[in-house]
Amino acid sequence: MEATTQTPDWKKLIWTGETSPKIRLLLWKITQGALPTGANLQQRGLMQHTTCIRCGELETEAHLFLHCDYARQVWTSSLFRDQLDPSAFPTFLDALTFGKTAVGLPPLGVLADIFPWVCWYIWIARDQMIFEKRFIKPEITVSKAIWSAREWKLAQPTVTQKPCTIKQVIIPDLDDLIVCCSDAAWRKETNMAGFGCIFMDKRGTVVSQANRVERSIPSPLVAEALALRWALFTALSLDYTKICFRADCQSLVTALNAHSSTTPPAGLYGIIQDIDHLSLSFSSVSFKFIARISNSATDELAKAALCTATPSPP
Repeated sequence: MEATTQTPDWKKLIWTGETSPKIRLLLWKITQGALPTGANLQQRGLMQHTTCIRCGELETEAHLFLHCDYARQVWTSSLFRDQLDPSAFPTFLDALTFGKTAVGLPPLGVLADIFPWVCWYIWIARDQMIFEKRFIKPEITVSKAIWSAREWKLAQPTVTQKPCTIKQVIIPDLDDLIVCCSDAAWRKETNMAGFGCIFMDKRGTVVSQANRVERSIPSPLVAEALALRWALFTALSLDYTKICFRADCQSLVTALNAHSSTTPPAGLYGIIQDIDHLSLSFSSVSFKFIARISNSATDELAKAALCTATPSPP
């Protein structure tokens, strides 16, 4: 097995596929050098804790997820039909390209990509080693990855529920500015929220729209923030590069445009950080407030998703 010699399309590798949004964000951080590994901290002038907690070598992305002895033990588990040999991949992106098409072995019972889930739990095991002094055995890391991938897949809506619909029209020039309106509808009794986003070209013609349902949302403000974050994920999956996001939640838009000058509303700090990181993937991006009355179509789309949702069993 040899590493690929072609330059991978990392956007398609990350933003497409069946995996959790938090894991897509982790993959994006890894490929963009945004993860706080020892090597990245060293580049930022933080000279302490730059080595691998397990073996003492410089902690790069490739070392942490591939070449460290701990990672090697994880990958040598029977995960793929064609065994993943970490030494065959000089960079993480090479391994990610392999993992995108790798066929899992039975009896894993995982139809979705297992590679990203394994990376997630390698990172979790690393953090637990550093911050909690807990050593997680490699086989436990593998088991958690497989179990979580199965659980996430089973939790996704079935075709008959139709909580997520996407209607897309191909537009001739993706470099033109796209306007995206996002909104959320929140139900207090079930802590469920419907998300909606509508994409328009510069003439105001709808070129794409999507909606979906999320559970365990604690407040309408968090729902608005998560709806906007999901709109960014959707825009990236559609390969939009120049975009203006509009939302009718003024406190959210203000927090996004204030950067570090003000403290974000309670409960939104992590979500706003995610949005900031995702924004770097666009060549041009902005966030603007829109009056609620002007966002009625997106509101109806979000409410339609919420109406189709089935409450979780008690």
